Amino acid sequence: MSLSELVEKAKRLEEEGRRIAFEREREVGTEVFDWIEEVASVADKLTWFFDEVAEARKWGDLAYRIREVAEELQYDAEACVRKKRGECVVSKSTKRKMENLDYDYWAASGRERCTWLLGVKEPYTLTAAVNDLTACFHRALEKAEEHLKKWEVEGKCAWVK
Repeated sequence: MSLSELVEKAKRLEEEGRRIAFEREREVGTEVFDWIEEVASVADKLTWFFDEVAEARKWGDLAYRIREVAEELQYDAEACVRKKRGECVVSKSTKRKMENLDYDYWAASGRERCTWLLGVKEPYTLTAAVNDLTACFHRALEKAEEHLKKWEVEGKCAWVK
């Protein structure tokens, strides 16, 4: 998958994440699991891309953390099957990983945080976590788009255009 295809897939996942977060009254089910799995997969591929570009390695840490949070969120979703998304409270472990995600965002960008609801909305629910993960995913996507304009990528090779 080329970087431009990866960016397009990430944009679609971002839209889906916002919709999933908005639909608080719907039950946790296949749609949520599929989204989480795809986010983890795309974040993994973004990690590889950012790690190959020396000036973007800190963004690789962020993409890796996004994957890690997605994997943790999968456990929370599994514990909430058939519950409403907005009533599914995520684990302390997920919250800690979200805090680490904010730290990695700060390290990469110099800005304070990429989450909006962590530490603000209690209880911190699946929909809040999906919203925050989507926001952080958006930041990584913006950086990938910025590099897409500067870099040519083919297979496992990357070079300045």
